[in-house]
Amino acid sequence: MVAISIEVMKPEPNIHYELVNEAGNERVYRVSLYNEDESSIENIRDLLINFLTLKNEFPTYIYFEAFDDFDEDLKFHGVDFQILKLGQIENKKKNFSPIFKVKAQNIEELRTVVDQTYNFAIATLPYYITFTSNLNFDLRKWTFPEQVAIPKFDFTSPTSYIWIGYDGLFFELITNEARYLDSSGFIKELPRYVEVVEVIESYS
Repeated sequence: MVAISIEVMKPEPNIHYELVNEAGNERVYRVSLYNEDESSIENIRDLLINFLTLKNEFPTYIYFEAFDDFDEDLKFHGVDFQILKLGQIENKKKNFSPIFKVKAQNIEELRTVVDQTYNFAIATLPYYITFTSNLNFDLRKWTFPEQVAIPKFDFTSPTSYIWIGYDGLFFELITNEARYLDSSGFIKELPRYVEVVEVIESYS
C-alpha cells in the first residue's frame, strides 16, 4: 500500500496556472505522499500514471518545458508532438525554453512519455497534463524581473487539468467535472493500492 494525503482547495491566483471561464465550483486536489522517503518521486509518478490509466481519457496532452534538442528523444519514441515557441523575454533577445506538447493516443504512449519526461518536473520546470487539445499561455510579469509563461485553464466545459508540483513530489488535479466535485468521488477513482490516510478540506 502507498499512503497518501489529499488536500482539497479552492483555486487561488498563483504563478503556475490561471483559471478562465470558471463558474466558481472548481476544485483543486493536491495529492502527495503521507510520509516522504527515497522512493517518493517514483511513487508519485507511478500513482499519476495509474490514475490516468483508470481515467482512460484519450488523447491526453502532456506539456513540459525542456531543452531545445529534446525533440530527438520524442522522435525516437515515435510520439506525436509539437514545439511551442512563446516569444521573447521582454527587453531581452533570449527566447523562452521551448514548451513541448505531446499527444498520447493510448496508455502505452502515455507511460512512455511520462517515464521519459518526468525528470523535467523533478527539476521544477513547468509540467502540465490536459484532456483538451488547446492550452494557451500568457506571458506576464509576476514577482520576478522577467516574464513567466502561465497556462490558462479554460473551464468553459467540464474538464480537468493536472499540474506536477515542485520537485515532482506532488500533483494537483484542477477540475470542474461533476464526478470530482466531492472528494469521495475523486478518491473512488484512485488506484486500489492507495491508502488515503488524510483528507484536508481547505475548500470554502
